Amino acid sequence: MKKLLGIVVLSLLLSGNALSFNFSQSLTEYTKQNAGVESDIYMMNRCSAVFNWYGSYLIKSNEINKSSIFLEASSNMLEYSIIIYSKTRNLDFNKSHKVMSDRLMSLINFYEEDSKKLFLQNGNYLSGHIMDDLGICSATLQELKEKIKRN
Repeated sequence: MKKLLGIVVLSLLLSGNALSFNFSQSLTEYTKQNAGVESDIYMMNRCSAVFNWYGSYLIKSNEINKSSIFLEASSNMLEYSIIIYSKTRNLDFNKSHKVMSDRLMSLINFYEEDSKKLFLQNGNYLSGHIMDDLGICSATLQELKEKIKRN
C-alpha cells in the first residue's frame, strides 16, 4: 500500500499539471500582449493582489513595518482599479468596490497557491512570476503616483 501511495504522489509531482500555475504569464508578459482600459484594470487588480500577498507573507515572517508598505500599496492599487472600473462601467463606487474586492480575493488566493508551487520547485516562495510581478507593480505604482501629483 505504501508503494502504491508513493507511486501516485511521485507521478503527480512529475506530471506537468501538478505544478501548473494559476497565472500563465507574468505581468511583464501580459502587458506586452494586452493594452487598453480593461488591461489596466486587470493589472491594477493583480498588482493589488501581489502586494497584499507579499504584505501578508511579511507579517508571517514577523516583518510588520515592511509589510505595512506593501499593504498600503495594495490598497492604493485597489482604489485606482475601483475608480477606473466605476468610470468605465458607469457604476457607483460601492458597486465597483464590491466587484474589484471579490476579484482581488481570488487573485490573492492564486498568488498563495502559486507561491507554494514555487516553493516546491526551488525552495523560495518569492521567485518566478511573483518576483517579476512585484517588480513591475512597484514601478507601475510609482508612475501612477507621479501622474497623480502632476494633475
